[in-house]
Amino acid sequence: HCTSPACPQCSRTHRRGFYHAARTLSDQYDEVNQQAVTLAYYSEAITSEELEDFDPKQIKDRLRQQLVRCDFQNPVIGGLELDYHDDIDLWIPHFHLLVLDDAHALETLRKQRARKEKRPTRTTSSPTSRPMLVQRLKNPSKQISYLCKQRWQLIRSYPDPVTGKRRTKKYRLEQYEFILALAVLDGYTFSDLMFTYGVRVNSNEFRLIPSVLEEKGETM
Repeated sequence: HCTSPACPQCSRTHRRGFYHAARTLSDQYDEVNQQAVTLAYYSEAITSEELEDFDPKQIKDRLRQQLVRCDFQNPVIGGLELDYHDDIDLWIPHFHLLVLDDAHALETLRKQRARKEKRPTRTTSSPTSRPMLVQRLKNPSKQISYLCKQRWQLIRSYPDPVTGKRRTKKYRLEQYEFILALAVLDGYTFSDLMFTYGVRVNSNEFRLIPSVLEEKGETM
């Protein structure tokens, strides 16, 4: 195996490993309290030229600091992706995350992001922003599998025929963006695109770090 995130076969292998490790971690917590969360970083939107120099570590560090400030006490795991929005010609980084049990901290994060993250626009009208989507873990197999699919896509917007509101639909990237995405992905490792908070990866498992174990009254 080449172990490149640009390789479909290696991506499938990594995704299966991530899924099983995530399910093992998820099973240690009450499913009722778990949430699947998508965070879009509009403020980090970049052009195709800038994509070649995009550093996943910086935005992962930014997210980790935000979780600390919002007082997240339990593990958060997931993956980083970038989708190309053709109406603004920009790539928008976003995380797909599993939050295991931090309802109050999650609400604090939602309020902060609603104030700070606004979608870029090329018109004079106010952009429609959805910087954070929170869903209950109703279908663990599907939702946890979605955390690290690492398939960057094209996002096209259209007006809802009934309400006129902005809607979006995902498509396969067009040729230039598709080749660019593969070239950029090939320069990363799977670890570069994986996000962990409160856990470390050890032998294909997510293991709680000591500080979290102490709060749960456990020992290493």
